[in-house]
Amino acid sequence: FEINSLKFANEETLVSIAERCIVQFDLADPAARPDTLWTGDATGGRWLQDGARSAIVCDAEARLTWVDLVEERQVVLDLAPRMGIADAEFHPGLGLIAIGGWWNSVIVYELESGRRWTLIPPSEGRGTTADLAFDPLGRWLLTIHLDRVLLWPLPLDPLFGEPAVEELIATVRTLTNVRVVPDRNAADGFKITNSTDW
Repeated sequence: FEINSLKFANEETLVSIAERCIVQFDLADPAARPDTLWTGDATGGRWLQDGARSAIVCDAEARLTWVDLVEERQVVLDLAPRMGIADAEFHPGLGLIAIGGWWNSVIVYELESGRRWTLIPPSEGRGTTADLAFDPLGRWLLTIHLDRVLLWPLPLDPLFGEPAVEELIATVRTLTNVRVVPDRNAADGFKITNSTDW
């Protein structure tokens, strides 16, 4: 199998994100076959800074999944931009995962609720996220970009949140007169109108 990422779990154990699996090598017995800890569609990934307890894996469709090897659970997060993950960080006390890469934003997920925030650096700082880290006390998320370091206060501002589609539609309907209405003459069968005469 093809190895994508390695990490020492302790002085006698090496863990690896490999193509389609996460495996563990026993360094006391180098001739032994590795133990498979998880199987799935993984084309790449990053270990989180929690002692090789969990990882973010990315499949061929650019779908991100958080894998907890100790509790043997996984949470499908979302699609990532089709570019590599540069860094990922997990804050267990907050239940937040931050992921940065070769795209122009940092994506933050709340594991239990599935909520997602997209943090876009000011225009001069856009580009690769080289590194990121949560403050151990849960006050800040630090992101390092090509030309600057940014501190994002926690909890994250709802402004950066991405509401569910139903919530977004309900908000648009409440705040505006924009509506999506059936239209047999339209190519897709609908049209957008800003009138209440529908």
